[in-house]
Amino acid sequence: MKKNNQAGSWLEEMPDRQARKISGLPVGLIPGTEYLQTVVALSPSDMVVLYTDGITEAENANGQDLGREQFLEWARLAPVNSPEATGEALLKRLEAFRDNVRQDDETLLVLQREHEPLAVMLGEVAGSYAVGQLRKALRRNS
Repeated sequence: MKKNNQAGSWLEEMPDRQARKISGLPVGLIPGTEYLQTVVALSPSDMVVLYTDGITEAENANGQDLGREQFLEWARLAPVNSPEATGEALLKRLEAFRDNVRQDDETLLVLQREHEPLAVMLGEVAGSYAVGQLRKALRRNS
């Protein structure tokens, strides 16, 4: 799932009709199983939350699974000021849900794209300055 911390928009995992079958085996996955690959463009400050089935299959004291929908709801409500804050909030809720009992491979990874590199920003500024100068020259000549 992708979360934009400025606009609050979400891109949730969905079957992609244009997803491609890939060859080779990603680390830790099962041979003979088909996997799909999807490309997602991240804007500066976008976050990506990756998790294993150990998170969504975690059980509480009553034997009830957490489930994907509940985990996604927690992620929607999590703070977005940093990947650390998002991850810590999700893990805190998970620990409370399962009464601090670990049952499976609970792996959670929260990543955030950095802001635009300075060179790109300077290039955009220089480009907009050049366009502005060109417009001024065209107005003077017309």
